[in-house]
Amino acid sequence: MVRSPTVSCRSSSLLLFIRSLPLPPDPFLLPSTFKACAALRSLRSARQLHCIAAVSGLSSDPFVQSALVHAYLKCDSLRDAHRVFDRMAPRTVVPWSAIIAGYAAAGRVHESTNLLQDMQTAGVPPNLITWNGLIAGFSLSLSLSREAPAKRREPAAGRGFAAEATRGGLRVRLLLVV
Repeated sequence: MVRSPTVSCRSSSLLLFIRSLPLPPDPFLLPSTFKACAALRSLRSARQLHCIAAVSGLSSDPFVQSALVHAYLKCDSLRDAHRVFDRMAPRTVVPWSAIIAGYAAAGRVHESTNLLQDMQTAGVPPNLITWNGLIAGFSLSLSLSREAPAKRREPAAGRGFAAEATRGGLRVRLLLVV
């Protein structure tokens, strides 16, 4: 019942969740409500639900954590997302890809490439979602740098990402124009 409205970005799912608080939250309900926060870009709601997850003892659930990282990233709070990410153990490809894409989308390509290296060092191989997030972030960063030439960032990095993804066994069909 809560998950259905989140798909259409209605705030009614959050209101329904808040009204149903006498029922204990569970690891299936919380990710859906975090998805609603992300769709609404409601940082305040995400933080309130994070508190509910912590009080209910669900803040260490990997599905709850991944949904929370995603919600914070969609709400443009890299700091909050990274705090949750830092507490995650073990980290699967899902939160790694989310945090890498979040930094890349924020134009922080250098940090996202450092996170990619950390991911590989941790023994988690990047997947197609990881590469898509990096390349999309690089593309966004490059388009922003064209608007402000003084802030031009790492123009060759996109070629390196495509080459690395190809070596990793992923087929990349990409044309980067610098």
